[in-house]
Amino acid sequence: MLRDTKVVDGKFPVPASNKFFKNADNKFFFVREPSYYAFAYVGKDWHEWVKGQRKLIPYNKGWKQSGNTLSPTTASSKKSRWTAIQGLMMFWTPEYGNCILAKNWNIYTGQFVRAKLAGDKVSWPDYWSVKSSYNDAKRALTISHKMINLPIDVKRVLTFEDKELKVSVTLSFSGNVKAVELVEQLPFLKKEDMNLKIDSDSAIFTNKAGKGVRVKLDKPFKMRTGLDSEHHNQTIGSLLIDLGGSHNKGDVVTLNYTLSAIQ
Repeated sequence: MLRDTKVVDGKFPVPASNKFFKNADNKFFFVREPSYYAFAYVGKDWHEWVKGQRKLIPYNKGWKQSGNTLSPTTASSKKSRWTAIQGLMMFWTPEYGNCILAKNWNIYTGQFVRAKLAGDKVSWPDYWSVKSSYNDAKRALTISHKMINLPIDVKRVLTFEDKELKVSVTLSFSGNVKAVELVEQLPFLKKEDMNLKIDSDSAIFTNKAGKGVRVKLDKPFKMRTGLDSEHHNQTIGSLLIDLGGSHNKGDVVTLNYTLSAIQ
């Protein structure tokens, strides 16, 4: 029997249409506007027994740090995956391509609130505590969760507007917290021609043509870049927004920012 070698002419959904919304089983949300594309995941399919495999360490055995970059150095570490996390997975624009891009490699490649604790331990969103809902009228996806082994409740709202994605993060402290580092973390794809400029209330990613993505805060927070992670011929950087490591019971911290295209 002869094999059919005819190539079918097709397009991925993102370039095929410049406006659509897709809710797949209230787990996967895909939003396309003319100026951006965003993808978020809020599924919770892992069984409770998997929780015992979770280790409060920043990366799996076999990952090594060289300079500012982490990479897997063994066959096992190259195959191992980090714990799945709900939230924003991707923010893409037509002129720039992928900017915010979450990967399941280690603690530094997810888009979430991350805490560094004493003894090289870490905390991140508790997968099994997540509750989510979508308001179609407001085009708002709400994700609520607890932090692992920390008295912090987090409420995250992603609002998909015509020209920007609004992100609102609220941390409520039900006990005292003293972390080495507590940050909102945005993983981004590092590109050869990428330029990143960080100010007190914004981070701007641009390419050689001056097109890119703006992360705009509603008020100044300390921002910086953290560790890079290199795997599968890609490098994922981390943009960190400092939320303050020490907080008392009853404290509330609110962070609002937008993601939009620079055209």
